[in-house]
Amino acid sequence: MPKAGSSRARARRPKGAQHAFVGGWSQRRGDFVSLLLGVRQGRRRKLSYIGEVKTNPDGLAMTLLEPRLRESEIETSPFVEQPPEHPGHRHHWISPDLVAEIEFDGWTRDGTVGKAALKAVTDRPSFRHANWIAPPK
Repeated sequence: MPKAGSSRARARRPKGAQHAFVGGWSQRRGDFVSLLLGVRQGRRRKLSYIGEVKTNPDGLAMTLLEPRLRESEIETSPFVEQPPEHPGHRHHWISPDLVAEIEFDGWTRDGTVGKAALKAVTDRPSFRHANWIAPPK
């Protein structure tokens, strides 16, 4: 359990749902680890990193998503602030056209989603221009 003053300590908020752009994915030893998520903010609609979400342990979601992720891969990160690096992990960046629907326990004090669970992924154009809940400042 994180200490109360740590950046990973959970803000006490009810579980919520959120839509977020997929800006990349993380890999370790060739295996999928998580999707890297962001929301668009400000007049320039820059992508702000809000955390990551793991898929189910059997890897089914990644098997279905991998071709779409690979075809959208780009050289540089689409995020304004970079996701944290984890030892042994490699980030892959994509054009943020996919939208993930997640559920999460609340925002962490460092402004990322806490204990996120992936519910769905879509590339429906109607979601790409929406404004979503931004993390608290």
